[in-house]
Amino acid sequence: MHTVHFVLMGKGGVGKSMVASILAQFLSTLDRNLFCSDTDPTNMTFAHYKALNVQHYNISDDNLKVDTRKFDALINRIAEHEGDCVVDTGASSFLPLMHYMHENKMFELIESTGRRVVVHTPLVGGQAIDETIRGLQTILEFFKTPVLVWVNEYFGQVRKDGVGFKDSALYRESKSRLFGVVHLQELTADTSGRDVGEMTRHYLTFNEALASPMFHFANRHRLTSVKNGIYGQLEKLDF
Repeated sequence: MHTVHFVLMGKGGVGKSMVASILAQFLSTLDRNLFCSDTDPTNMTFAHYKALNVQHYNISDDNLKVDTRKFDALINRIAEHEGDCVVDTGASSFLPLMHYMHENKMFELIESTGRRVVVHTPLVGGQAIDETIRGLQTILEFFKTPVLVWVNEYFGQVRKDGVGFKDSALYRESKSRLFGVVHLQELTADTSGRDVGEMTRHYLTFNEALASPMFHFANRHRLTSVKNGIYGQLEKLDF
């Protein structure tokens, strides 16, 4: 069954496009015929990953409301694609897009074509933790589709009042709805953190970084360790 993956979160700068790029890279290792799209009207980070052939669909009008004609064009493209899709959405259009997709039952429409829909959303620590938790709660409220939570510790430990996500009431209440939980473990700033930062700053995939003269033996070793740690978790899920 072909799967359409939507990456959704209302808070910007929390690793949403990184999630989309990692997901697309992993699916490519499964020999999936991929269609990748970036709908962010202002920060088209995902679209900068040239190796992933990401197409930009600006589905918003000048007031950041959903332009129905543009969104329909994206849905039509997804329906025509014989393979998996990864769609990275913009933080600035999160709530309008959520309302539009909920009211018009867009996920149900996609599922009616025989495709599966999975929503991906990041949780982060620090000052943004409350906003990303609210974003996850909104997604769970609006949609009945399975959700894959990416606990992104690159910004610090993801703990609310000292409690991690898997020990939280939110996790217990939503566990039956979750496709899974992926942990992006906190990285040492001067080593793996710097390597991953350089890779993402240049919009490189893992394979591109590992083949680039920009990264030397020790850098490549650390990047391979990060890659294997993430892919190992994804391999256990029902993709």
